[in-house]
Amino acid sequence: MINLIEMEELHEVTLAVHSYAGMIGTAVADRLGERLKHLVYVDAVVPKPGESWSSTQSSATQQQRMAAAQASPNFSFPPPDPEIFGLIDADHEWVKRRLTPHPGNTYQAPLAFDVQRLLPCRAPLSAAPSRDWPRLTPAACA
Repeated sequence: MINLIEMEELHEVTLAVHSYAGMIGTAVADRLGERLKHLVYVDAVVPKPGESWSSTQSSATQQQRMAAAQASPNFSFPPPDPEIFGLIDADHEWVKRRLTPHPGNTYQAPLAFDVQRLLPCRAPLSAAPSRDWPRLTPAACA
């Protein structure tokens, strides 16, 4: 994303991130905040400095995912069943065909960033909040 924004000389970018990409969007905002107009978290990880994606989840979830990654030939864990998103029938099958395994190393990698360099307001949005969903709310932008 950083290379795309720089090489295309983009400014006033609205960057919408979902799921793990909340980690990526936060890193982009930290490094190129002056190029972003909005950073929108949609059912995404909203990290604090030094957190990894795994640190935002229960120890049981972490252990399960890392065990799956250890058993995988490419150190990754499988995607969730689309059922957790409330999908059934054709929608379930459509999403299932597009989900990919997640690399174990990025699951555990902490993200260092300076909150002072981020946009003044990070407003996460969630159509269906989950137990892991976020520490910030739109009210945090007031």
